[in-house]
Amino acid sequence: MRQTTSLALAGFVTTAIAFGPARIGFGLFLPKFRQIFELSSTQAGFIASAAFLFFLIALPMAIWLDTKKGPRIPLLVGALLAALGLLIVASATKVITLTVGIAVAGAGAGLCWSPFNDATEKVAPYEQQSKTLSAVSTGTAIGIVLAGLSLLSTDLSGVNWRLPWIIFGGIGLFAIVLISFAVPYGNFVQDAKPSEEKITFLGRPILPLYIAALAFGLSNAVYISFAADHIVSVSGFDGMDAKIGAIIFISYGLCGIIGVFAGAMSEKMGLYRLIAFIFWAFAISLLLIAMVPGSWMSIIVSAGLHGGAVMLISAVLSFWSLSLFPGKGATGFTIALIVVAISCMAGSAIAGMAADVMGLSKVFLVTAVVPTLTAIFFQYRGRSALRTY
Repeated sequence: MRQTTSLALAGFVTTAIAFGPARIGFGLFLPKFRQIFELSSTQAGFIASAAFLFFLIALPMAIWLDTKKGPRIPLLVGALLAALGLLIVASATKVITLTVGIAVAGAGAGLCWSPFNDATEKVAPYEQQSKTLSAVSTGTAIGIVLAGLSLLSTDLSGVNWRLPWIIFGGIGLFAIVLISFAVPYGNFVQDAKPSEEKITFLGRPILPLYIAALAFGLSNAVYISFAADHIVSVSGFDGMDAKIGAIIFISYGLCGIIGVFAGAMSEKMGLYRLIAFIFWAFAISLLLIAMVPGSWMSIIVSAGLHGGAVMLISAVLSFWSLSLFPGKGATGFTIALIVVAISCMAGSAIAGMAADVMGLSKVFLVTAVVPTLTAIFFQYRGRSALRTY
């Protein structure tokens, strides 16, 4: 029981850093970074894409290291890279240094996800595994909230923006210590019997998973990279750059806690109906930012809808992969995450270039078409498959 608690704590802290400030910190601080580093939308888009690119590269590395060495090594490397990236950003005085820091932090996040599943199966008793993984995943939402609060507190107190990045980098180093004690060293083979069915990662039955992953990546990339920046640029909230970003991500993270109920919601609603619900939330969140960026209510509702949708679809992709790829769930999940990362990388770069041409309002409107079509697709499928999962 003690080792299970230690693992849950290590996972909570690691994901809080890796998927909180290391993953979304650039979008959160973008209005401030624009002023300090004189960034154009195109530059901002490519910096965000660099983070997604290194996240993408790290995903297969996580599986490879996990298979060869066990989960401890990729988790230690991931926590180290997340901490290092945060500290590089804290020291940045030029755009190139900022880009390197954001990219390194993104790589850290790519290594800090799937290995915790294997570690939990090894360490935690069966009846405690779902609770342990819930604690691990909840770290993401809490990390986002803390990142938002840190930006808000620095803005209100006048403390230099670099301080929270230094503090979060230090917490990332602390996560390394926790992982060292909580996650066993070495590779281990699960006792589960391999499925007698031939596992395929392509084909019509698998296509909906990749459609959801692709639409998720595009929707989320544009939002986390440019939502705060767009609101500040068009809303007329003079002198409130940091407050806007902080409020967006605090609401985003708090509502994201709903992700721990994804399994129960899937059983109640049916998998496809739940996914349709998630993508309607994505679409509305993007439309609110595009059409009503000057309303505090629309900002908070938009961020809450988007954060809840992100945490729900993240959980859905995880357990959906297990059902689609029995005995190969970790590999299937990683493939889905690779699709997410590719769409995030492309979405950020394209949105950044498009914003310089037609403005961010139209970029958000166009992006909203993607989750809208995805929601319609899954809603239609859900009518004939109420309990697919």
